[in-house]
Amino acid sequence: MMYCKRKRWAEAYCSGHFFGGNTTTQRVEGVHKNLKDVIGRGMRLVECIPRIERSLLRLRNDNVKDDFDSNNSQPLLRTHLRSLEEHAASIFTYDIYKLIRNEINKEAK
Repeated sequence: MMYCKRKRWAEAYCSGHFFGGNTTTQRVEGVHKNLKDVIGRGMRLVECIPRIERSLLRLRNDNVKDDFDSNNSQPLLRTHLRSLEEHAASIFTYDIYKLIRNEINKEAK
């Protein structure tokens, strides 16, 4: 019954959240790759849990570092639409800003 209603609850759960251009499949595949890198085949459960916890800690630290870098540095503005580029740099993380800058450069061609 819940599976049949998945579109309604999934939309409600994710509504209002920004995912930076990632699709659901990309996020899930990213998590799967991360887990495959951490967990080996035939590994015992008692070995898996600490590795997963370390992996989650690393991911969280990376997110905190990205937030810190985005809040405390300003990228070099390179495109012809400086005001748009500056606004994007002020509200997005550096990685997302680079995607936007690439789109602005494509527009200029």
